[in-house]
Amino acid sequence: MDTKTHIIRIFYQLVSEKGYVNATISEVCKRANISKGSIYHHFKSKEELLYAVLNFVFSKDQIIIFNMDNLKASNYKDKLIEMGKNYLNLNKSDKHYTQFRNEFIVLSLRDDKIKDYMVKLFYEYMELFRNLLEKLKEEKLIKESYDIETKATQLFMILDSMILYQSFNMDLDYESVWIDFIEEIFK
Repeated sequence: MDTKTHIIRIFYQLVSEKGYVNATISEVCKRANISKGSIYHHFKSKEELLYAVLNFVFSKDQIIIFNMDNLKASNYKDKLIEMGKNYLNLNKSDKHYTQFRNEFIVLSLRDDKIKDYMVKLFYEYMELFRNLLEKLKEEKLIKESYDIETKATQLFMILDSMILYQSFNMDLDYESVWIDFIEEIFK
């Protein structure tokens, strides 16, 4: 792993463990066993490092959510169900994910620049869902009467909300909720 990626991963872990305010460049240096000069060679500031982490985390999300390899008309529904399950299991495969995500939400409530970044990401997720639903509609796999914009928003909101509820350790059957919603789309 290159130094820049290593720094991003260390800072990601620190922010999830301690919060952005308490995650220091000195601590990154200590954990990564590098000098401050090495960090500042790659990132001008702590804030720039945060945005690098945000890009890392949310691009990873998009890969997990929209890794729709081998997508064909015969397996759209199964792939959509699988995609949702993968997203819902992110916190199992990455113990820092939920904490980091929640810290990001808190930061966005305090900082308009971060909030704007978050809103931009949310619209990107909805656009990915919208494109997928348009394809399903074109292939007549879902009802012609569906409002694609509304359904794309619902898909995004359901997944996003379930991740939030998981962070509270609410004992709910998230996968069944997701499967039921997808089944409804294909009726």
